[in-house]
Amino acid sequence: METRTFLICIHYNNLKIKKSVNKFSKKIGLSESDIIIVDTSESLKLQSGVIDGRDVNRFFEFSGYQYGLLKLKEMYERTEFEDEIINVIFINDTIFSSHITELFIRVCSKAISTYSHNRVTGLTLHKWHGAIIPTCCFVLSSTTKAILSTKLLPEDFFKSDKLVDLKDKDIESLYVDNRHRFTNAVKSWLLPKSFFSGWYKASPWNPIPVADYRRKYLAIFLEHSMVRVLSIQGYSLAESNTDPVIKVMSFFDRVNNNLLKLRYRTLSFFKYKMNSNE
Repeated sequence: METRTFLICIHYNNLKIKKSVNKFSKKIGLSESDIIIVDTSESLKLQSGVIDGRDVNRFFEFSGYQYGLLKLKEMYERTEFEDEIINVIFINDTIFSSHITELFIRVCSKAISTYSHNRVTGLTLHKWHGAIIPTCCFVLSSTTKAILSTKLLPEDFFKSDKLVDLKDKDIESLYVDNRHRFTNAVKSWLLPKSFFSGWYKASPWNPIPVADYRRKYLAIFLEHSMVRVLSIQGYSLAESNTDPVIKVMSFFDRVNNNLLKLRYRTLSFFKYKMNSNE
């Protein structure tokens, strides 16, 4: 049974994104009418919904994805087909700049080739508090009605159907399961102490600014929360990692990420040494 598939791509002022998305979508058999591209750097408007132009980048790709679902609702909501099963692919532009794109083409192709209901599919990572999926690419499969009402953010991030404002919130009060363990894990990722540890854009010699730390902490919290948020809404997790080709490609994607880290850290180290010698 053929299931219609849509693609929602989030980016922030990436002028080359359309070409990349068109190439990606053609490889998984989508047409231009199936694609929604959201630039979260712009002031965007909807006829109705929980997200307006000021909110679309409030929670980064997560509020961008939520905006994309609202756009899909505007263009696709047909009550006579509310029980029709559809797939929605969510990607952000990092799959073109920081990853091996073919890996995610494979993940999406496998996900949409299987008729499924109430499923979220992605590259599964097993953490101490449970499974998560990287939110640079995942697929939801369910009825039109269910998907168009799906919330990708925790329920307490909405108030009266509007996104809350966390600018004055203690960001480390957001955690999964155990505050001490979660905040320490995030700190070790964003404030690495050795050359090869942590996020590839972080540096042991040049700590990221406080504002960037808050932004990344919030993004990590939302990524680690999303599988739980979706499970409350009836979605079950389908792992892509069991596919042997995806396993091999995931290995090379990690190698690619470490090469990016090596390049970034080397440049950061020499810049640090030059500044310290001045």
